[in-house]
Amino acid sequence: MKNFFRIAALFLAFGLAAAFAGCSNASGGGSAPAPAPAPAPAPTTTTYTVIFNSNGGTEVTSQTVTSGQTATKPAAPTKEHFKFLAWCSDQTCQTAFDFATPITNDTILYAKWEIVIYTVTLEYNNGSEAQTQSVESGQTAVKPADPTKDHFNFAGWCSDENCQTPFDFATPIVGDTNLYAKWSNLPVYIVTFDLNGGKYGSSDAYTQNIEVGSKAMRPASDPAKDDYVSGDVTTKYTFDNWYADAGCNTLFDFGATAITGPTTVYAKWSETKYYAVKIASGIEHGSVSSDATEHIAAGTLVTLAASPNPGYELRSYAVTAGGSAVEVVDGKFTMPANPVTVTATFRQASLTLEASEAGAKVTFDNKANGPVTYRVNGGEPQTIGSKTAVDITLKKVGDRVSFYGDNATYGESSSVFSNIACDKYCYVYGNVMSLIDSANYENAKTLSENATFCRLFYGNSHIKNKSREELILPATELVGTCYAGMFSECTSLTNAPALPATTLAVGCYSEMFYNCASLTSAPALPATTLAKSCYFRMFSECTSLTNAPAALPATTLAEYCYYHMFSECTSLINAPELPATTLAEYCYCYMFYKCTNLTNAPILRARELVRSCYSSMFHDCKNLTSLTCLAITGMNSNNATSDFLSGAADTGTFTRAKRVNWSYSFIGVPYGWTFVDYQE
Repeated sequence: MKNFFRIAALFLAFGLAAAFAGCSNASGGGSAPAPAPAPAPAPTTTTYTVIFNSNGGTEVTSQTVTSGQTATKPAAPTKEHFKFLAWCSDQTCQTAFDFATPITNDTILYAKWEIVIYTVTLEYNNGSEAQTQSVESGQTAVKPADPTKDHFNFAGWCSDENCQTPFDFATPIVGDTNLYAKWSNLPVYIVTFDLNGGKYGSSDAYTQNIEVGSKAMRPASDPAKDDYVSGDVTTKYTFDNWYADAGCNTLFDFGATAITGPTTVYAKWSETKYYAVKIASGIEHGSVSSDATEHIAAGTLVTLAASPNPGYELRSYAVTAGGSAVEVVDGKFTMPANPVTVTATFRQASLTLEASEAGAKVTFDNKANGPVTYRVNGGEPQTIGSKTAVDITLKKVGDRVSFYGDNATYGESSSVFSNIACDKYCYVYGNVMSLIDSANYENAKTLSENATFCRLFYGNSHIKNKSREELILPATELVGTCYAGMFSECTSLTNAPALPATTLAVGCYSEMFYNCASLTSAPALPATTLAKSCYFRMFSECTSLTNAPAALPATTLAEYCYYHMFSECTSLINAPELPATTLAEYCYCYMFYKCTNLTNAPILRARELVRSCYSSMFHDCKNLTSLTCLAITGMNSNNATSDFLSGAADTGTFTRAKRVNWSYSFIGVPYGWTFVDYQE
């Protein structure tokens, strides 16, 4: 029987090329001189890079070393407050590197440092023995308790033996230091620096001993004050200045104020509040992070990042502070003067193509009456106008383009349809309903106009499935030819999407996966209400398909419903159960034509046959050896069983209803087959 329609015609082009070459001696005799031997290729030299990680010290230039040779020990780097010890082969600097070691791979060496310790010697000048402190470079010495001396007042510590230069204990120690106690027969007063919660190093007290009439010294460095953390708010302090009063209203003038008695100088601090950016718990189908790694100040721009689970994409962010919404624009918001909570909503990915090869060009030829929007890597939306084609280049592997629209159909006429093509391999996944309802596609289940996605990917041999990210066709209400030819000749697809509809429409799945030569399995097909040509050639010529759905559950069939459905699926080994008892014209015609690996057929339970219902159903299934058919009427009329088993295995068993006579000739049953009665 001839095919009554094809969506596409195939074309074949070929070319031939030949080249000949010869040579002869110019004098007409003898042979051409032998060519000089090619010079031996120069031996390749393998080199490796030795990188010197100075761990915060001065930069050391890397070296390129020939394999098996040794690196040159560089000059020692320097680092403030530290002494260089050695180069080590491990990051924790436990193993010193021996520069006599041959280099056989790329190598990183790490500088090992030891902090420099200096000695601070305190000379009391009162007959007491000198004391010492060991101080790390860059840190401050600890001011000892004021010493005493008969008939003298302690007037502070000095850095010179003649006690002309007062020493400030806020001064970082950067070398061995001698300090000398100064004694005076004049009154000496203590100037107390009230740090208002601050510290110098580990000390929360700081004083100076000043002779009457002399001036206090401004400390060599400012004090520091620890952050105060209260829940989701951190207060950070910045030193402002020294003040003469506890209310910090009048600056203390170190250059003009003579000390005439015990004096207190007060530190003033300015405060800045920093607030937490909290990520809500219980976010489904993905996660969210921000660039705020710690509490941050109001007015700071915060950038959010979404990480959808496979098969999902970000729908929206929501940020709240003190019960009020904070505006988020392009994944960024300005931090308010309150802690914030961030959440996000994820939804099924929209129809998406993702580059499997760098530089893939995706072409969307939009024949719909309305525009299509697309985003590359979730960026700004761009528009493809009606009756317009746009090329979209995905520069890197993993770059993706997602499509959205609000068009009821992507067919312009009965023969002109939208098409998505790729010139290099791309993964295809996501919910195709994003082309129908851009805002609410994850809940969209209804197709309303014929040829909705007809031929959408027709002939696109470069689309393929991505593991864990499914292509989703969720519609349960279909229309005529809605998926006809949608993936026809997509020869790199290996998995078909789920098709949940239980009520079908005319031609809805016709040639949907025709000639998808890499497709290995078919989805479940739960439909129980069929329509004319609904599965027509659906998997025809899917030569890698090994398993059909477990069952096709409809019990009442429609004209041409399974026509050529699995024809020429040469790898198919299992046929679905076929429980139908009410048949229609041409319903199973050519259904398993040339399924050459099929060995067992399902039970055919219908009692009454109709025009061409089983015609060529198992034609050329050369390994088929058994069949059960329970028909009792209609076998001999209207070509109901013509060539039913023509070309099947030479021997086999045909199980029939009891007391029903079948003829070898009109059903094409090989003469080596045996008829047996079905046992109820």
